[in-house]
Amino acid sequence: MIFGLESLTYGLLLDLGLPFLVIVFLLEGALLGKLLPTDFILPAAVVIYATQTQHYFSLIALTAISSTAGQYWLFKQIGKKDKESVLNHRYIKVSDDKLDKAEEKFQKHGLKAVLVSNMVPGIRGFLTIPAALNNSDAMKFTLFSATGTMVYHTVLVGVGIGLISIF
Repeated sequence: MIFGLESLTYGLLLDLGLPFLVIVFLLEGALLGKLLPTDFILPAAVVIYATQTQHYFSLIALTAISSTAGQYWLFKQIGKKDKESVLNHRYIKVSDDKLDKAEEKFQKHGLKAVLVSNMVPGIRGFLTIPAALNNSDAMKFTLFSATGTMVYHTVLVGVGIGLISIF
């Protein structure tokens, strides 16, 4: 299956280019679905597009802005709801247990938890939900979200650079 994923990702990156990256990372940030694993897509994009240092920074900026925009959209959407309506949301699938754990982390660490969680595969962006439910300041949320995302995307770009040097 991994070879099919590699082939599909490579084809989409070549055929659709940077708009593909924007869409994938925007949807990932909004927790509306992962078309393909972004942990795989960004290093692949480095291999395909980045031939100079400024390209690395451009990929980090483009994907981080897209991901953060998705999280900001989610933050604004959830800010208008209560916990029950989030649990029963049509597109955002979250269990009561996971949301309780996320709320606990957010209560303990505040927006720092958003920053850290955006650097952890598998839970990236999830603390957007308790941040919104707790009426966090939107600008501070965006700053913490973007910072964590940029750090994580820098690591992924580093993986891509490593792949280039290996091959």
